[in-house]
Amino acid sequence: MEQSTRFKTHHNIALVPALQYYLLPLFIFWLIAACLLFNMGYQGSFLFLNEHYQSWLDIPMLYITYLGDSLIISCIITLLIWYKSKPAVITMIAAVIISGIFIQLCKHIFFAGWNRPPLVFEHIQSIHTVADYRLYYFSFPSGHSATIASVFTVLAFEWRQKTRFVVLAFLLTILISYTRVYTGVHFLGDVLASSIIGTVVALFCIHYFYKKLVSYFEAAAQKIIKIWNFALYILAFSGLLFSFGHFI
Repeated sequence: MEQSTRFKTHHNIALVPALQYYLLPLFIFWLIAACLLFNMGYQGSFLFLNEHYQSWLDIPMLYITYLGDSLIISCIITLLIWYKSKPAVITMIAAVIISGIFIQLCKHIFFAGWNRPPLVFEHIQSIHTVADYRLYYFSFPSGHSATIASVFTVLAFEWRQKTRFVVLAFLLTILISYTRVYTGVHFLGDVLASSIIGTVVALFCIHYFYKKLVSYFEAAAQKIIKIWNFALYILAFSGLLFSFGHFI
């Protein structure tokens, strides 16, 4: 009964006003990035941002950028909030999958010839990279940035009544996206486009899936809920083990 009452508070929420404390600063970030691109160009804006680094930040930034991996962040968020936020988790997973498919189509079909900074600047000038983390092909758009935008847009909606968590969601969106430029694997334009794509897909999923999922879990029998619990926890733990095994 308590869970059902909490879910019902999510019905009939105006989407954009509910996310104003997340979307407004995110829009300002997009505007600043667009101005840098317009004034410095695609490559120039990357060089400007990439050359400002601190060696002691390299390893922390590398670990932070790993959070943009769709499997890792989806599994972590599922384990952390599934028990209390089932509709948000399913909506988040849908947004990550849809944006991921779109991003991969862009990378491998429409923009297959767009190479990453280490290859573009290979014979021109050195750029800042971190450890052995170097990628060369399929630069546009950034999958990590789209994933993070999708995940934290959904979470900002879920946490919209808790301003500090909404601000945290925004800051993590910007930070993890920025690490793609810091580590030298994406241009600013890749990150900007992907952030917009991920956000739009997440808003679409919230609008079309979230309330249906709320109604579904309100009406679901406890046996069905237990099956969902078992399946999602097993998948999340397995996904993290696979991810950590891959990086090790």
